[in-house]
Amino acid sequence: MTEALIIVDMQTRWVAPGKALVPEASDAVCAINRLRDRCEGHSFPVFHVTMAEVAGSPMEPGEAAIIPDLAPRPHEIALAKRRYSAFFGTDLRERLADRGVRRVTVVGYQMRACVFATALDAYQYDLGTEVVAEAALETDAEYREMYLRILRDAGILISLAAVLDRVPYAPPPSAF
Repeated sequence: MTEALIIVDMQTRWVAPGKALVPEASDAVCAINRLRDRCEGHSFPVFHVTMAEVAGSPMEPGEAAIIPDLAPRPHEIALAKRRYSAFFGTDLRERLADRGVRRVTVVGYQMRACVFATALDAYQYDLGTEVVAEAALETDAEYREMYLRILRDAGILISLAAVLDRVPYAPPPSAF
């Protein structure tokens, strides 16, 4: 089964070092990079989906940029969205289908909004869906616990260790 990693809204506005709205942002960045490395070794696609900088947006110039520690690698795909879900108003569904993707792993910021909406839409599109607990950020501890329970009850919450066990290490292809 072909898999994909969807990284949601890891942008300067919310998770830049020294500016992060979530204390554990650096831990999540490390977890996301471990997932990216596993995807690369298996030639699984990685999508960076970010909130677009649009007129009337609360973002200052430059805040829509993906944080440097997660800058897209040459073979990774970056998409802009205008709503919470990475699927709404984008061609993400088609891109996944074109690559034969049947399972997605969703990570990023903000668990109660964009991560949850993306995971829910992926599930609605009949994709195997999982959210990695250590790589999904939330600014409010109570919301975090609530959404962890919701995702766990829905059967789509997974630990980083479980993903790393399921997707064994493989060296990156020589020409990706």
